[in-house]
Amino acid sequence: MRQKITNSFKKITSLWILALVLVAFLPYSQAYAQTKVLTRGNPNLPYMSLTFDDGGSVENVKSVLETLDKYEVHASFFFLGSFIEQNPELMKVIADKGHDVGNHSYSHPYFTKVSYNKIISELSSSANAFKKATGYDMKPYVRPPYGAKNNTVLNAISDAGYTHTVLWNVDTNDWKKKTSNEIVNHVLANAGSGNIVLMHTTANSNSAKALPKIIEGLQSSGYKLVSISELMEASSYTAPKLGVDEISEVEFLNNLLYTKTGSFLSTAEEIKKSAAELSLIEGTSNISFSKAYTKEEMIAMIKKLYPLKSDIDKKFANVEFKKSNLEQIIKLLKEYS
Repeated sequence: MRQKITNSFKKITSLWILALVLVAFLPYSQAYAQTKVLTRGNPNLPYMSLTFDDGGSVENVKSVLETLDKYEVHASFFFLGSFIEQNPELMKVIADKGHDVGNHSYSHPYFTKVSYNKIISELSSSANAFKKATGYDMKPYVRPPYGAKNNTVLNAISDAGYTHTVLWNVDTNDWKKKTSNEIVNHVLANAGSGNIVLMHTTANSNSAKALPKIIEGLQSSGYKLVSISELMEASSYTAPKLGVDEISEVEFLNNLLYTKTGSFLSTAEEIKKSAAELSLIEGTSNISFSKAYTKEEMIAMIKKLYPLKSDIDKKFANVEFKKSNLEQIIKLLKEYS
């Protein structure tokens, strides 16, 4: 009987320890997953990005595509999931042409006025519709309806797997039934390196009619018109290529340092500074949420942090350095500390 009680106590204790470990990781995961809000690219490079929201009018969308083809320009679209469902073939054409298509929700609610779960549902429904129509993933870009955001919105967007929330810094207000000339004049008057222009393809917008003159005017002023992906690449950003189960550079370093210090750091800058002080990385190195180290690089850092341990290669030879395996990695590292 005593043996059974002891075994039960051990099981309960183990479960409590596991729960505490998971809770310890939760604040960090939430803090470091938050999506990057993008309103402009590099202001020192002559690139601009034209973006189109909602969908709405198939005629306008097709007109925009014809104009983009004519001038050999890539753009970015943020369609509603309801529009995607109604026009799957059109979505496939757009995606195959190399344009960006980001998530703009399914039904266009104010994200700041709905629950976290509603935001997740809206993003999921839209992404599923696009995946079914094209076979492509909508990630990593999302644009919340009306550009409305707060911490709940950004956390939901992050937890849904979108690393970049794309806003704008030039608003045509074309939904107010501006004439095509008014739209052209506004865009050209507010042209600038790195600028992101917001337009719509809804029935009440004249942006499709204005587009040829917008492109001609911007190109004659020396601007290269690109998609958001191309804008980020040109701006020396790295378009996110992090897999769902990959451990980002920031996350790996913070967890590695945790095994030595027993606590997580609050910002990427703190992590970078601490890692550089311990010679895990160069002081001039950048660490990213959207890139991952190779297994060889991670093991090399472990060796630097625990230089007296001679069994590191053997211990981690068959260990997969993945997010889903992070608990095992930390457990093995804690044996050294």
